[in-house]
Amino acid sequence: MNFKNLRRISVVLLFVGLLWMMLPHAFHNLVLEEVHEETIFSHYTHLIQGLALTIAGLAIMNYCDKKQTVTQKIY
Repeated sequence: MNFKNLRRISVVLLFVGLLWMMLPHAFHNLVLEEVHEETIFSHYTHLIQGLALTIAGLAIMNYCDKKQTVTQKIY
């Protein structure tokens, strides 16, 4: 199995998750004033969504590292 492509996908997921989690901290009021949403709930929603993407990226990265070391020991 080609773990390089799967690892690249996990790096992208990790980056997008961290960006999604931290970007609303910087621009949350600007974005939400244009949309007129409830600020508290959407802020926590962004944090949870970003955290889910970050954990998924880290889990895939951990899986790739474990499988890659197992295949290196065999060969």
